[in-house]
Formats: sequence, structure tokens, C-alpha cells
Amino acid sequence: MLPRLLLRLCTPALLSGFLFLLPVAPAVAITQQEAMQAMTQGDFATAFVFFHEHAEAGNPAAQYLVGYMTERGTGTEQNQEQAIHWYRKAAEQGNPDAKQSLARLQLMEEASSKSMTPDQKQFEQTLKKAQAGDAGSQFELAGLYHKGIGTDRDIPVAFEWYLRAAAQGYDEAQYVLGKAYLAGEEVPADPATGIRYLAAAAIQDHIPSLFYLGNQYLNGNDNTYALVRQDTDKGIQLLTRAADLGSSDAQFNLGIHYGDKRNKDHDLATSLKWHLLTAEQGNEIAMHELGRLYLKRNTEFHSPDLSFQWFKRSADLDFDMAFYPLGLMYQEGIGTPKDSGLASFWLEKGAKADDRDAQYFLATLHLNGEGVEQDYEKAVRWFKAAAQQDLVKAQYELALLYEKGLGTAPDPKQAVAWMKRAAEQDHEPALLDLARYYEEGLLVPRDDRIAQDWFRRAEKLGSAEGARHNTRIEEQFARKAHEKKTQAAAEQPSGELPPATGDTDEKLGFFDALERAIAARKRTGSQNQSLFQKLFGPDEDEDAAEYNDAPGKDDSSTGEQGTSEYSTRQEQLSPDISQEAGPDSGPDSENNTGQIASSPPANTTKQQETFDKSQVPFPKRKPEITVTPLQRLLRAAEGGDPEAQFIVSTRYFDGEGVKRDTDKATYWLGKSAEQGYQPALDLIGLILSEQVNPYQDPPQPTEESSRQSSGFDAEQKSKDHLDSATPKTPEDFLNVGRAYYHDSDLVNAFVMIKIAAEDGHEDAQFLLSRMYQEGQGTPQDSSQAFFWIRKAAEQGSATYQYFLGHSYENGSGTAANRSEALKWFRKAADQNLPEAQFALGYLYINRITPPDFAEGFHWTLAAAKQSLPEAEYQMGEIFQKGLGRPGDLQEATYWYGQSADHGLEAAQKRLDEIKALLESRKKTN
Repeated sequence: MLPRLLLRLCTPALLSGFLFLLPVAPAVAITQQEAMQAMTQGDFATAFVFFHEHAEAGNPAAQYLVGYMTERGTGTEQNQEQAIHWYRKAAEQGNPDAKQSLARLQLMEEASSKSMTPDQKQFEQTLKKAQAGDAGSQFELAGLYHKGIGTDRDIPVAFEWYLRAAAQGYDEAQYVLGKAYLAGEEVPADPATGIRYLAAAAIQDHIPSLFYLGNQYLNGNDNTYALVRQDTDKGIQLLTRAADLGSSDAQFNLGIHYGDKRNKDHDLATSLKWHLLTAEQGNEIAMHELGRLYLKRNTEFHSPDLSFQWFKRSADLDFDMAFYPLGLMYQEGIGTPKDSGLASFWLEKGAKADDRDAQYFLATLHLNGEGVEQDYEKAVRWFKAAAQQDLVKAQYELALLYEKGLGTAPDPKQAVAWMKRAAEQDHEPALLDLARYYEEGLLVPRDDRIAQDWFRRAEKLGSAEGARHNTRIEEQFARKAHEKKTQAAAEQPSGELPPATGDTDEKLGFFDALERAIAARKRTGSQNQSLFQKLFGPDEDEDAAEYNDAPGKDDSSTGEQGTSEYSTRQEQLSPDISQEAGPDSGPDSENNTGQIASSPPANTTKQQETFDKSQVPFPKRKPEITVTPLQRLLRAAEGGDPEAQFIVSTRYFDGEGVKRDTDKATYWLGKSAEQGYQPALDLIGLILSEQVNPYQDPPQPTEESSRQSSGFDAEQKSKDHLDSATPKTPEDFLNVGRAYYHDSDLVNAFVMIKIAAEDGHEDAQFLLSRMYQEGQGTPQDSSQAFFWIRKAAEQGSATYQYFLGHSYENGSGTAANRSEALKWFRKAADQNLPEAQFALGYLYINRITPPDFAEGFHWTLAAAKQSLPEAEYQMGEIFQKGLGRPGDLQEATYWYGQSADHGLEAAQKRLDEIKALLESRKKTN
């Protein structure tokens, strides 16, 4: 039904009056007759065009009618602002209806505004402008809907208005849409659309778009959280444009990028340039970076004075990472006069800010009374604070204080616990002191075996002192074992074998077994079959047959003939003089390689079915497989240990375990004496005074005296017997393969490791997989690599299950299979492997569609609790972005802090971003 007023206005006389009132009728596309017909037929849109033309031409009646139709949305879009506009124009020309309508609307607007809050008023005003087509108001209105300001929060409606504003080229709207589509936040992820919107804004020099898109390209898909393919050049181009436009964030990021030596365009001078621009804008982090850069030596801009100035400016702005270097510079007088008071002030500020380096340095000052009053209690307090943050040198110092009872009551339990934590991180002084605890029975029950384990660990790190002590303890064990056997033999009636010292025959070392077997046959003519099988394999073994069938062999000459046969075989060997040494005797010796030549092969039938080892030429084992006492002494001597140099010299003088060599003896004696080692100086004094003459050859033993000895040639015993040994078990083949691998003989390594893998050894299967994957000793073959890693994983190792999961996830050697990857990652995760737990968490959050945030959080948290930095970082991301749970910046900061403390640089960047955000909020508030 037509509105009553419009029906009244549809009369021909009134429509004619419109034209009559106009000075000149406008040239309209619709005639008066057509307008009348349209009105009577209810086609108000067509009629509105006619009235609007006349209203624009100044006809007050037409202006009133356009206002009326606009107010009610008849024939056009409803718009109260436009209605008031036309009513006002008509009223100004004296139209009474227009005056009345205008007054009515103004009264309504005043009454409405009195009942609205400021936010609602803002919303209403913005809505009117947005409906009128203003792009800025459309963007502002979208923000009000997005945040629920002045109206109910409505995300879909918010994005409709963002899209309207972006369609008009409004860069802020394009930026918001670009980030949302790229990250899939509140809208379905659409990276291509996201990049398109960001690029459209960046073209308009919209700084946030340049900065955000530049960082995305710079980090690329090498970063777990980046959303575009990495393009460093494009990223640098966008960031540089943002920086040139004055973005301090872009300038700072460029400074960090060029200062990172891992980047191909690493350039400290360029890094300095960008940090200077950022620092001059008040960025305290950039000031700290400048302090670090100006301290770098071998640069054209090296300046301790400038370094101090920038550290000071950063610290004055309360940037806690600047407190420690500033305190250190005051303490050492670098770039500023030395000032112990200011040094302790800034160090204490850093310590209270949980800077573990500041805590450690402050503790050393209190410990030694340097620039502060000596205070052991404060030393303990700050060492403990740093130690709890896993600073290894603080753990070591704290252990010593607990041991000595300085600043605290003596506490053996705490001393040992902290010393062990430091030693487990391969801190050499801690390794040596912990070994000392066990060797001397200090704070712990005495245990020479455990002591030797810690000395050995220090030796593997290259410690000469660790090597010397390890050798000393090993020789002590050998002497004790020899004395025990000698005593046992003396107590036995003639013709009987001495009893094994707590071990069965099968546990004897190679040379012990050989000595006892030969001695037994010399005394009684009997044959201990278990010992001969241990030495030479089963009776059908070729060597055993040679031995038993040797010409001239009878019961009375067994020992002599046996020794001669063994010597003949040993004389074929020619190990380097640096590798000659006495064997590790007895069942307690470390890595007793005599075991390789020991018991008969297990499950011989199965081995022959899978791989005929007799057809594989077994190459000689390398002497390095056994690290003998002399080898350790030589390493320690070469490392500069004077005691080891002296002992090596006496060995070469005496021919003990090596071929006698007076030139080498003199060399090592001189090396030891040069360091002031007193026994070496004393021996040189005796030689010069002719009281001793080690250069004279010692008397050679007669054949008879040799025959009356233990039945075993000491020089033969020093040779590397491994060359005549044949591997029997999968472990043996694996060890031989490893030896070849370390000697870079990859072909032989592959042969040996493959034998062990085919016999089911999981470690060999894993190594074989790696060799196939990398083409080491065999052509590269991903499918074979996959086959063997699956074999290893099926035996239950969490580590190998984890690697198999990666193979399925990445499609390495097999078709990519997400469900299989999840299955194997879960198997490893169930065994508490943190890397597998993190992999599961990451997949559930970032790769599964739709994401399973609950599972992702569960597994990520499990890995993070084991201090895996990547998992801690993802926990920070979960809380920062509110993935599956409410956002919590405090929790995010905690987890990013944990990750950064454990060495993940990206976490520190996130911490810096959060800090900047919080500071920005403070300034806004």
C-alpha cells in the first residue's frame, strides 16, 4: 500500500507544480508522465530518480519529497543523515512540511543522544558516515564491531566492513585483512589472499604492512611460525623501505639481521648503521646492541668509550640486559675509569633481574672481596641463583662452597649434587673434582671404578690431567689383578689351575685366558677346552687345528710350541710405535677387546642363513679400537702434561710396552724437564753425574729364563692382538664397522655394519639406514634407508621410532603418511622422548585440519617440562596467540623466557616483542 503522503503527491497538478516552481526544468531521463505512472504503480525507485533530479535543481517540494523517501527508505536506501540534509534544504526555502519534519528529527536525535553512552554515540556517528561510503569510517566501524565498542561484538560484520574499506584502497583495512588471511585468525586461512592484501597496502608505503610482510619473507618457512616461503632478498627490500620511511622496528630488525654472522649478507658496519638510527629514536635494545658492536675487536669502529656510553644509556632506560656489561666495564675500567662501587651497583641490579652472568660475577666479587666486602653468604646466594639457571661454572663454585662450608654449613650431599650437575655438562674441573671425591672417599663412599669413569670422561674432552689419572688408576687395577693371580697361583698345588678371581672362564679377558691355558698345559699337559674355545673358537677352527697339529707337539713341550705358534702369527703385524702398549688385562679392563675373539658365535645356524660371513674377507682391525694405557700417556704427554712426559720417557728407556728407543726417551725427558718437573730434573742430574746410564742396553734374558717365566712373552703381549681376531657376534661386527667408519674407510664400514644389521642389531640397522641415506660406502638409496630405520624402530627404541616418524612425515624413502607419522611419534612420545612429544604437539596444532589444540597442548607441555627449548617456545606461542585456550601474556612470557634460557634465539625476540607491546600499552594508557 502506498504511503498516504505519496498518494497525495501523485496528482498531476502537484507534479506539474514541481516543474512550474523551477526556474528552468532539468533535462531528465524520466518524464513527468512516467514519474506519475511509476508512483501509482508503486515503482518508487523510478519516481525517486525524477524527484532527485528536481531536488538537485533546487525545487523545495522535490527536496522535501526526497527527504521524506530517504528517511523511510522508500525507493532508495534508508539514510537519516541524508533525509535531514534534504529537509534542511527545503526548509531553508520556506517549505512548511520540511520545517516540521526537520524539527521532529532533531528532537528525536537529541532525546536519543541523551540516553546513549559515549561509545554508543561514537558508534552511531561512525555508522552514519560509513553508510555514506567514507572508507576511513568503514574501517573505524569494523574496529568497533571487532572489539565490541558501542555495540555487540560481531566478527563477521566487522570483516564485512573491513572488506568494504579495503575495496576502496584503504591501507589499514588491507593490512588487517592481510594478516588475518595469512595466519587464519578469525577467518579461514588463505595465504595467497593475505599476501595480496598486504602487498596492496605495502605498495602505498603502509609501514606496518612493509614491516610485517618483510619479516615473513625474511624468516620464511625455515621458521616454524613463518607463513610464506622464505625470500631473503624480498624481505630485506621491504624492511629497508619501511626503515627508510622511519620505522624504528624495521631499522632494528635490519640491524639484527646484518649483525648475525650466520646470514650470507652479514655486515657489522651495516648493522651498526641501522642500530644507530634505532637507538637515536630511544630504543634501549638497540642501544645495548650498539654497546656490543663497539666492543668487537678487529673492526674499524671498535671503541670501548662508545661501547660504555651506549650500555650506560640502555641501562639508564632500565633495560636489564645492559646491567651486567655495564657493571663489568666499571669493574675492569673499560671505556670508563674503574669504579668498584658502581660496578657492584649495576651487577646487583642485573643479578636481581635474574641475569645469571651478573649473578655469577657478583658472587665472585663477594667471594674474593674485590671492590666489595668479602661475604661468603652473599657468594653462596648468588652462585646458587646462577646455578639454578644452569650456569655450569656457578654450579661448580657452589659445590666447592658446600664442600668447604664457606657461607653455609658444610653439606656433602649438596656439594656432590651440584658437582655432579656441573660434571654432567662436561665441565672439566668438575669432572676431575668429582673423580677425586670418589677416589679419595671424600663426601661419598670410595669407589675407584666410578672415579675412573669420571677421569675417563675428562680425558675424552682432551684433558691431559684426566688422561694421566685414568692411566694411573688403570695401571693400579692391572697391578692388583697381577698380584692377586700370582698369589693365587703360589697357593695352589702343582699341576692345578689357579682359581678365577671371582669370574668364570667365559668372563676372562683374552690375554688372561691365553696365559692360563698355556700355563695349565705346561704344568699338567691337560687341556682346558673352554679356554681354548675362548681363544681359538670351536675345535674345528683353523687356528686351533694348526695349534693341535703342530709338528713335534707333545705334553712336555706344549707351552713352548704354543708360544712359538702364537709369536709367528703376531710377528706379521706392524702397528705404529705410537700405538704399541701393554694390553688391558683382566675382566675389568675398559673396552676389553679380547671379547671380540672370545666365545663361539651365538645362533650360528641363523647367521649362516642370513649372511655367510665366511665369504666376507675380514680385514685387520685397527689398533685404535683399544685405547691402551700407553696411548693415554702419549696423549697426555702430547697435551703438555709433564708427569706423563716423564713416564713416557722411562717407558722408552726401559722398553716397557714399547720398542726401546733412547732418542724418543731423551725427547720426552727434555720436554718434562723444560716444565720444571722435579723427577725429570733429578734423572737428568743422575745421568750427567754418571750415577745411572739408561742409554746402555739392558741384559737380554736367556731362552731358559724366558721358558721359566709365566709362559707368555711380554713383548708379544704388548702387540695389538685384534688383527688376528675374528668377529663372532653382531656387536663385534658393529664395533669393527665403527672403527672403519672413524678411519674413513666407508666401504669396509658398510660391509661390517650391514652384517650386524642383518643379524638384528638395532644400532647397526640405524647406522646402515644413515649410510644408505647419505650414500656413505654405498650408492645413496632412500628406500633402503627407510627399510632399515623401520627395522630399527620396530625393536622398540624411542629414538629410532622418532626418526621413522620423520621419514613418514617428510616422505623420505616412502610415501608421505601423516597417520603413520603420528603413530610412530606417539610410540616414541609414550617412552618420554621429548623430541617426539614436541613433534606430536606441533602436528596437532599446526598440521592437522582442524587443529586438535587439546592434544597439541598435552604433548607440547610434556616436552616443555623436559626443558626442550622448541617445545617451550611453542608453549609461549600457545599462550600468546590463545591457541585453544585464553591468551595469557604472563604465561607466554614465562615459557618464552625458559626457551631463551635454553638457547633458542627466536624466543628472546618474542620476549622483546611482548615487552615492547606492554610498554606501548603503558604509554597509551
